[in-house]
Amino acid sequence: MAGHQKIPGPIARNVAANVRRERKRLNLTAAELSERMTQIGAPLLDTGIHKLEGGYRQVTVDDLVALSAALDTPPNVLLLPAADNATNYGKPVALTPGYDVTARRAWQWADGEHPLADVTVQDEARFVMRARPHRFTLTVVSPEEWIRDTHAKIFGVVVQAMAAGVTVDQLRTMTELAISTGLISGMVPASVDPAGTVTYPEGTVASPRPDGSS
Repeated sequence: MAGHQKIPGPIARNVAANVRRERKRLNLTAAELSERMTQIGAPLLDTGIHKLEGGYRQVTVDDLVALSAALDTPPNVLLLPAADNATNYGKPVALTPGYDVTARRAWQWADGEHPLADVTVQDEARFVMRARPHRFTLTVVSPEEWIRDTHAKIFGVVVQAMAAGVTVDQLRTMTELAISTGLISGMVPASVDPAGTVTYPEGTVASPRPDGSS
């Protein structure tokens, strides 16, 4: 029907509220955010920003990415409701008008940490590798370089695990499972030559480059 306006869904409402929150966090006026949008090649009038924040303007995918860039915040922060403390992470979040998950699972999914559904360890590992390819870009470094660059990250994970009550034996089992999972699914390379060619247990492929080339 002519003139019919679609009622914003839960994610659209999140975006409206989150754009306003992030703009206020940066102490930007709508005009200043509009200027930033113009500078990055995605002009949007301040009146359009006010309409967007009020839920009266549809947000396209291009708008979302441009707003994220202008506000220098990840798209996830605009898409999902803020979860400011541990209590909020247990609350339901609507991804569609008829589909809710906990805030924790929504953020894990959006951040590429875990699928929406409960899956096997192997399928979870595959999901993470698809969702976070930059974390698995293979570069040729020495074991010493890898240990130096990765030590702090591993230490942080271990500290968090111990604080959560995870035992040393459980950590050891998880590490062994992660390695075996990678080998079984062909995700752990057998070797990487100086040219960047990765030989997997199931064949040979070229490793992805940071610029996206093979």
